[in-house]
Amino acid sequence: MTPTAHKIDDEAQVRQAATVGYDVENRARPWYRRRGWMVTWALVVAGGAAAIVDYPHQATGAQKAKDAAAFLKSMTSNVLPCDVSLQNAFDVYGSVTGHAGSPLRRSEAARLLQDDLQACSFTNSNLYSMATTSTPRSLDKSGLANLTTTLTEWADPNADAAILDLSKLLANPANATARSDLHTRLARLSNYRAQVMAMVNTADKNLHAKLPPIPLIGVTQQGKVTNAYVPPPAKAGKLPGA
Repeated sequence: MTPTAHKIDDEAQVRQAATVGYDVENRARPWYRRRGWMVTWALVVAGGAAAIVDYPHQATGAQKAKDAAAFLKSMTSNVLPCDVSLQNAFDVYGSVTGHAGSPLRRSEAARLLQDDLQACSFTNSNLYSMATTSTPRSLDKSGLANLTTTLTEWADPNADAAILDLSKLLANPANATARSDLHTRLARLSNYRAQVMAMVNTADKNLHAKLPPIPLIGVTQQGKVTNAYVPPPAKAGKLPGA
């Protein structure tokens, strides 16, 4: 099995664990604020933070690989609420426009999109934690130096703005400004996602290790959610409901 295949398998397991029990139509409060999720994220973040050690001396190759794995897991725990919310936003929008899922009332869909919007903004403490986390010094030459900045840009302003555009289009499908901005945001999301994938692949090679992937979803210009490790096409096209 190729390294890419291993990454797809690992990513699928992470995403499956993150989305079990999620009910788009019946959640009474933002999913990322539910007690089970909050406890889970707190444990993951705490465990990842405890494992990241900033060594003042020269770290061994094995220790660098260990630091990188802990760092990537910590970043994943912080970005995944936004990642799942972005996918849910397209699911909700699609259900209203008749392209996916069961029908939802527009008022309910608008509320759900607002919940998703919060998960991808700095009102979500996970993103603040991610944005203020520095790459361990032991990983300066690993290829992960710019990971925090890139993930932050992926989430806010771009994933956040994409969800806001969907909200505007839900209220007014003829909103040409929102539709144009959404195409721009999708292109940027694709670009940042590709950069993240490249950074992790580079670190794999530099550290001679199989590092855990960061499972960012891909969204094509047509609004189709794709596998996290299959780059979406750059060709522009119509969005669901266009």
